[in-house]
Amino acid sequence: MPTLLSFDHFKNGSGPYWRALIESKENCDEYAEKYVKEFCSRFGDNEYVFSVDLMNEPDWVYENEECGQIPWENISYLFAKCAATVHENSEILVTVGMGIVKYNSEDYEGDKVSDEYLQSLYDDPGAYLDFYSTHYYNWQRPWFQMPVGMTPEEFKLHTDKPCMIGETHNDDDGEIGMSLTDKYKDLYDHGWSGILVWSQTDGSEESWYHYDLTKAATNALYEYIPNKIYPLDNAKK
Repeated sequence: MPTLLSFDHFKNGSGPYWRALIESKENCDEYAEKYVKEFCSRFGDNEYVFSVDLMNEPDWVYENEECGQIPWENISYLFAKCAATVHENSEILVTVGMGIVKYNSEDYEGDKVSDEYLQSLYDDPGAYLDFYSTHYYNWQRPWFQMPVGMTPEEFKLHTDKPCMIGETHNDDDGEIGMSLTDKYKDLYDHGWSGILVWSQTDGSEESWYHYDLTKAATNALYEYIPNKIYPLDNAKK
């Protein structure tokens, strides 16, 4: 799932150049036509590209002073235009990796990537996401619910499309006494369509990015639902 932009682009330094991108519709349109459309042309038939994430955690572009504090109207117009461009030029699925459910739910600050909101900014039926991919980390727990142990609907997401946890930590959670393997199975049992964990490591024993735990959780889920892990292979059989 290639990610085309991230909030990091908008931080002070080179950030003003990227902020200029989403401060005008003309710039957004040009970006979609010259970059996103070309991406679809090059990789639209690549079997290893199942989707594209238009921006990693745009929440911070809106909230953080160092990222410009750009209004959602500008940010989501870019998403709407780019989503329509992807849908028009490929079969690639489209999502946005929202940093917190806060901006991905009508129960909080409003769903800034809903079909209705995107199409209110760019009037095109292709301006929609194919699935939600909200991120979750434990620091969010005091303000928002934790997705483990509940359905996407209980987590306050719309369920008119698939929902997944697009990024989360990959350690065993001592706070709730649940292993990463347990989390994988729990999310599947509660109707989630997937979980992607952060996998960078600094190599130290203190690091909380544990590839061995990710490997164990992934293998366990394969044993639990092999037809969902390799659906095409099972269909051929």
